[in-house]
Amino acid sequence: MSIGANLSENMLLYLKQHRVPDVFESLVTALAVYQPADVEGFMIAKMFELKEDPTKFEQLSWDSFIETKKIPLYGAFCTDFFWSLNYNFFQTDFLLTAKAWTFYNQTLMRKCYRSLYLYWKSAVHNKYVLKQELEEAHNYYISKTKRKHLCCWQSWINYKKKKLIEFDQLVKKCFDKALQRCVFNAWFKHSIEMKLKREFFERKILESNEEILKDPVSVLPEKISVNIFSFVTLRDLLNCAMVCQKWKEVTQSKVLWSRIDLANSEKDSISNTAMMNLIQKYHSILCQLNLRDCQSLSSDVMHSILNDDVLKEISYGCISLLYLNASHTKITDLSLRHIARYCTSIRYLDISHCKNITDKGLFYLANGKYTQKLVHLNMSGCVQLTSDGFHCLADGCTALNTIILNEFPRLTDECLEALVIKCRDLRFMSVLDSPLLTDASISLLVTAEKLAVLKLEGNNFVTDVSVNAVCINSELRHLYFVGVERITDASMKSLLRCKNLSVLNFADCSQISDFGVQFLVYGGLGSNLHEINLSNCVRITDLSLLKISLRCSSLTYANFSYCQNITDAGIEVLSAIQTLVSLDITACRITDVGAASLANNPNFKDIFLSECHSITDVGIEKLLPSERNLEIFDLSHLNTIFNSYLLEAWYLQQKRLLVFFFIFYYSVHSQQGCKQPLLSWKLLGKKIEL
Repeated sequence: MSIGANLSENMLLYLKQHRVPDVFESLVTALAVYQPADVEGFMIAKMFELKEDPTKFEQLSWDSFIETKKIPLYGAFCTDFFWSLNYNFFQTDFLLTAKAWTFYNQTLMRKCYRSLYLYWKSAVHNKYVLKQELEEAHNYYISKTKRKHLCCWQSWINYKKKKLIEFDQLVKKCFDKALQRCVFNAWFKHSIEMKLKREFFERKILESNEEILKDPVSVLPEKISVNIFSFVTLRDLLNCAMVCQKWKEVTQSKVLWSRIDLANSEKDSISNTAMMNLIQKYHSILCQLNLRDCQSLSSDVMHSILNDDVLKEISYGCISLLYLNASHTKITDLSLRHIARYCTSIRYLDISHCKNITDKGLFYLANGKYTQKLVHLNMSGCVQLTSDGFHCLADGCTALNTIILNEFPRLTDECLEALVIKCRDLRFMSVLDSPLLTDASISLLVTAEKLAVLKLEGNNFVTDVSVNAVCINSELRHLYFVGVERITDASMKSLLRCKNLSVLNFADCSQISDFGVQFLVYGGLGSNLHEINLSNCVRITDLSLLKISLRCSSLTYANFSYCQNITDAGIEVLSAIQTLVSLDITACRITDVGAASLANNPNFKDIFLSECHSITDVGIEKLLPSERNLEIFDLSHLNTIFNSYLLEAWYLQQKRLLVFFFIFYYSVHSQQGCKQPLLSWKLLGKKIEL
């Protein structure tokens, strides 16, 4: 029992008002901390401190008599010892106890009666629910029994109807067979009669004329005839099969039908049924199938021939198919699934500009049973592909050696890195019009040790770092960096490590100058170069052409169009290369002297002098007599040539056919202010106005 249990209310109020328990607590705590020898004197001294300083009494706490350094961490000692006073000022009496007992008994009784009532109510409800469930079960049993009898009756009725239908079909089949037998017998008798008549007339013809006229193709050996028919179109080949029996045998040769090209001509229209019959007939020998745009199909089947179902039939039947071109079509991921599943020999696949192809299609292609041997893949213009699809493709098709990703504006470094790292046999890579690529992905091509051709166009993020990394590969033969404006002369110096480089195209790289060309030709690559394209490299001058003429002894193709610093002096030294057969100097500062110097090389086949406004009739007159092998001669946009008879006379003296002849120019009459054509002459017996 607590100390305050025997105190009255007035006593407890007195102790609380004068803070006697607080004074006691602070004194006892101080005694426990300091442990003085004179306990009474210590307590009297502390009490005098409280009496002298009233504010200290008001702020009294359990640690008021203790220094700050000696205050215990565990608090006061005698809180429970003294100040456990009971502030319940009124003691419990007997009346309150009796009242509480009565309330408890009433509450308990009320709960018992409530529970009994709820139990009774639940029992009555369960009995009612059970009665309803029994009634529903009885009704369900009756309905189920009726339904069972009804189903048995219906099945019996259906069985009777089926038997009647089968009997009716059997009677009809017997009637059809009897009718067909009669028709066939009549046709057979008629065919026998016609055969006898044909044989009779053939004997009469042989007897009257032993030398029967035959067409020149029929008398040729079969190998030569097949070679002749290989040059005709698909529509013409089908027509040739209806000429005679000999031509039909030749046109059905397996060599002619191992390759079907439906993108040849817009005029050769064939029906959907004929096309599918051809594919099904020669599916076992078909090796190459070109469905690009399906321009050779008629307009009524343009939309029905190229769908997933038709491509499924093609892939399922053509087990020998090696090359499939389905570019510019509307095929979806389902078609790639069929190709990966059924084309057992597929090696070359072109799905460029198929905008319905997504990452799911590449997943099917990578996990296919037979596409793991795929070596050539063209996905140009498939804009829905992301990096996830490229990762799947790289994991499944590791044998790829040719990858074409042109016109791919969303192609990023992550996509290209996935292919380069996994495809170790890469030999050909083309990423034209991919502006988001940087040096990070192009530099990884150094891991492709067999890379021979690299094409990159239209990129402003690729620098000399990429060229330096790629040129470590000694197998590189063709390099195309077109429109990469950040390429400088340092890249030309890096090319010296590519000892086998034969084709170089740095068109529209405006920062390349004569110093870069000097590094290239004097570093040992000049003798290997066969083609060079430096068009629109405005810093190239005659000095570069002089160095090329001295070192590039095997050069066959050169393009310096729109290099406005090139003059007659450079063209004169460049024409000394006798191996050069094609030269493009469009929009250069060339005069009649430069045009006449081209006559030093009689081996030219292609000459482009377009937009060289300083060239006149004098230069052309000196050039034409020595060019006997010329096939393409471009003088477009020249308004300084007036002697059309000179060109006509030169053309008539040539022994070989001029394949292309571009002359499109007009003279401006100052008085009339209009444009009129100047040249009109005969070409192959037809009058052509140019």
